[in-house]
Amino acid sequence: TIDGSTPMEDSFIYGGPIFIEGTKVVRAAVINPDCPPGAVVTKTYFINEDSILPTVSLTTDPYNLWDEEYGIYVMGNDASPEFPHFGANFWEDWERPIHIEFFEPNGDLGFSLNAGVKIFGNYSRGYPQKSVAIYARSSYGISQINYQIFPDKPIQIFETLILRNAGSDWLGSQSSTMFRDALMQTLLPNEINIDRQSYLPSIVFINREYWGIHNVRERTNSHYIKSNYGIEEDDVDILGVKYWYFYGIEGDMDEYNQLINFIESNDISDPTVYNYINTKVDIDELLNYVILQMYIANFDWPQNNMKLWKEKSNAGKWRWIINDTDAAFKRHWTINNYTADGDTNNILQWVETVNTQYHNMLNTQFDEGVGGLAIFSELLENQSFRDEFIQRSAHYLYSVFDPDRISGLIDSFRTAIMQEMPRHILRWENSCNED
Repeated sequence: TIDGSTPMEDSFIYGGPIFIEGTKVVRAAVINPDCPPGAVVTKTYFINEDSILPTVSLTTDPYNLWDEEYGIYVMGNDASPEFPHFGANFWEDWERPIHIEFFEPNGDLGFSLNAGVKIFGNYSRGYPQKSVAIYARSSYGISQINYQIFPDKPIQIFETLILRNAGSDWLGSQSSTMFRDALMQTLLPNEINIDRQSYLPSIVFINREYWGIHNVRERTNSHYIKSNYGIEEDDVDILGVKYWYFYGIEGDMDEYNQLINFIESNDISDPTVYNYINTKVDIDELLNYVILQMYIANFDWPQNNMKLWKEKSNAGKWRWIINDTDAAFKRHWTINNYTADGDTNNILQWVETVNTQYHNMLNTQFDEGVGGLAIFSELLENQSFRDEFIQRSAHYLYSVFDPDRISGLIDSFRTAIMQEMPRHILRWENSCNED
């Protein structure tokens, strides 16, 4: 087959060389009615394609993506006409089989395997170009991707990958960049203690059709913890905040709630109490995380887009993961009129307001109204922590957040995808501004 579909008995029968004059995906299998079908072999052939970015080829039966009732990429029959089209097929938690091939910019094949695919993301699912999550599972043949994808991390084993459409940064407006979240997660150098997702811009083809720029990202779940820290998935608690809802993603909330109860029942200014908290919370990492979020003025946080995790052991400490910062560096982003100095939002006031509102949300689905940043809010009552927060913030403002350094990073991210942007814009009209 040459349309991405799985070879069947009524498919083309190979009888001689296949002439390829343009980019094409060829899928083949040995089929005999008296024997079980042989494995399907999938190969993508790129003709006259030129990009300085890695290339990802996704191949699957078109039925898996485009069928009105079964396809995961389409509106389907029950979609709302209003954005983000709730009720559409792409809002369902459906997984379909796919074949993925990853090529380095020089054309070398990095890896090739059968996997599962789901539509990924929140409101960005409503955009024409969507994010997808790739799952390596033994049911498809191989349970992990064995390849060092990201140059900045030595990780060579992945179970899940995201091909991200840039989230809400995909919007066709002057402020869209296609790399905002990746940039925010790179503002702190690698040597600074913080959990972040790696980033690799790539171009994607689906069933040989050019599908534009997608950002290859790690997925922040238990697979991320395992690949970055070697901790088994069953030994981790991961909590999250999404649209004011604080909940357990994996594991449970028991240890977190116990820590909150301890903090609220003791004098945080007592050095003994503070030292105990230090055994349960990676305070150094928490400070880096909050300072970064405040510097980038992420007003879609902490009431949203927060993840924290801890190993289930006495030695484990709570850590926070930078996650979905598409709302950062946007002066037009306003919430509840919390402003200072004209139209500039006051992120410090916003964070404390969110934490206060969490505490006031009694008799709701929240556990005593405690959100994912309550620990930070309580720790500010400790003078030692407060002093460190102020001094470190000032230090970062004059070092890693120096305007010249930040401008240089922005330019480097822009340069990395600039050559590919005209073709991407041609494929996805109005997805971003040509300037």
